[in-house]
Amino acid sequence: MTKKTTDDAIIASGIASGALSLMGMSLFGPRVCFEPEGKGGQTADEGAKNGAADDKGTKDAKTDKGEDSSLLHEVMQKKEKIAELSTALEAAQTALKRFDGIDPDQVRELLRAQQEREQKDAETRGDFERARDMMKTEHAREIDAWKTQVAELTATFEGRVAELEATLAQAEDTINDLTIGSNFDTSGFITGETVLPPSKARALYGSYFDVEDGRPVAYNKPRGAADRTKMVTGAGETMSFEAAIRSLIENDPDSGSLLRSKIKPGAGSGTDSDAKAAPTSSLHGASRIQAALNKRKK
Repeated sequence: MTKKTTDDAIIASGIASGALSLMGMSLFGPRVCFEPEGKGGQTADEGAKNGAADDKGTKDAKTDKGEDSSLLHEVMQKKEKIAELSTALEAAQTALKRFDGIDPDQVRELLRAQQEREQKDAETRGDFERARDMMKTEHAREIDAWKTQVAELTATFEGRVAELEATLAQAEDTINDLTIGSNFDTSGFITGETVLPPSKARALYGSYFDVEDGRPVAYNKPRGAADRTKMVTGAGETMSFEAAIRSLIENDPDSGSLLRSKIKPGAGSGTDSDAKAAPTSSLHGASRIQAALNKRKK
């Protein structure tokens, strides 16, 4: 009997001890459990390191998750924009199909014909005020179109005229060189009876000649002067170049310094009765020519 009571006590004590063990306690006070060392255990330092690694992994996971979320949001926005543009394009294409087979020129012609009919109808109904306004508007439109056309034609014409004038001036210079210039170069009067070289003579009297019908024609005044008159003979015919240049130089106020002296050398020298008495001058040769040119410039 005593043994059975003792066994019952031991069993009860074991049950109580097991229950306390489940609650982390023992019959002898709180129990401290140690993690066994081995393959599955770790030291305190290793635990700290592993904890830091777990925190970093968690942060990296959060960062990757944030980037993925931003990229997903951007992709969704672009898809929405593409959808909007596709919808707008479909609407534009649908609206454009309404004009298939329509000729814009025919539409304008129909509108013009309709306007004319409205104008005639207004005149027929006696709506002269509206008819007048329509005529006034159409007239103003025609005037504007006409002005634009005239301005374009004027600009083209002026440009063409400028080109032709430049070409004509060049052609006139060439003709003058071949005609007037040639006559000065080959003039027997200039080379034989004046002290002027042909180039100086042309500089002084070239403007007195124009080219008409391919030959030089002399005038009593230089080009551009008032009351400029063509030089003719007593019979009314155009004066030749030689006769004209002789008349111009001999009637020049400075003819005495331009003509060669006709005094014969020797004791019996005298003057030609047909030649004018030239005034005495202290200048000779090139000095006389330069003085005559300077005097004409004044």
